[in-house]
Amino acid sequence: IFSILDRKRGNCFNLALLYIAVAQRLGYPVYPVSATEHLLVRWVDPAFKMQNIDPSGRGNYFPDEDYIRRLEIPAHAIKNGTYLRTMSYRELVGYMVADHGGFYYGEYLKDDVLAIALMERGLDHNRGHSEYWTHLGTRYQHWGSRELMPEVREIKFIRGLVFMKKGMRMGLGKPASIERKERKEREERQKVLAKPGV
Repeated sequence: IFSILDRKRGNCFNLALLYIAVAQRLGYPVYPVSATEHLLVRWVDPAFKMQNIDPSGRGNYFPDEDYIRRLEIPAHAIKNGTYLRTMSYRELVGYMVADHGGFYYGEYLKDDVLAIALMERGLDHNRGHSEYWTHLGTRYQHWGSRELMPEVREIKFIRGLVFMKKGMRMGLGKPASIERKERKEREERQKVLAKPGV
């Protein structure tokens, strides 16, 4: 949160955390909601019509249908509660731990053992997140690929496959990073077409 305040910039994850932290202090009923590789917040009050708030989308409201369409979230992922479900703060902590383990320790530091331990701990508190089950499976397979003993390598590979299949069954949408890239490409094409003489 301090880096957001210092730089006055952030991503969907840390901007949503800041929004929730301020809302909690003010006593507002604001809770986390996840979409594919995306975190937004929801004002939970039946009297309030436009409940989704996207801090990384300039605080604008986007209905669930918009996320479903843009991120190609399958119907069974909504039904399973994988995406666009209001989470508890405890589930948010699990989400944060799994995210930190998977991306910081797994992708950046390449420490599969610590990444797996953190992701499993995070998933203890938020079992309904398909991306992290899939990512956990990937980390197990990466860890197994460096194993010298064939039997142990096979066990890790199979364990990884089980987690990846679980994530797939829960439902995966199009990653938000791909959606952002495609949107940027569309905007660039529109700018070119808008130029006189094109």
